Amino acid sequence: MYLGGYSFGMRPLFILFIALVLFRCSSAPDEKVETSMSHFKKMVKLPAEPSSVKWIIVNQGEEGSRMLEGPGDYYLLAIVSFREAEFDKLQAALEQHSTKSNNVTRSRDFIRDWFPPSIKASFTEDDDGTEHINQAVYDAKDLGVSPLIHGDCFLTENNEMLLYLYTM
Repeated sequence: MYLGGYSFGMRPLFILFIALVLFRCSSAPDEKVETSMSHFKKMVKLPAEPSSVKWIIVNQGEEGSRMLEGPGDYYLLAIVSFREAEFDKLQAALEQHSTKSNNVTRSRDFIRDWFPPSIKASFTEDDDGTEHINQAVYDAKDLGVSPLIHGDCFLTENNEMLLYLYTM
């Protein structure tokens, strides 16, 4: 191919095309992290008042979804922060009403870039590439509003909770 004094073979264009396709396929979908407390509170019923929240909703049937479920299913993933007194109230409620597990894992792509360091530090990669949660994990079925009635959560020393709720 000849362009205004420059000669290009087809091979560099083909390599550029392949590189662009691979880059697009390997890029994670853009996730819009929400911070609206009022919208968040419509989806959950917490036993304590949060001071801030960051959350996403992912439709599991859409392209780029990280989970495999039905086309109408979705999940909520949230980092919820509390003042100390409210955090103590949340922790007491979870201890009293939820079952606790110490052997919970997630896939590597569960961890998001926007998670704070205290949440990321709660995961350790296992030999099989899964991420083991190093905190007590509570059943969160009572924290969601239908249809978000399945899921779990864990707490950190920074008065934060990672909340994962999903539909089925």
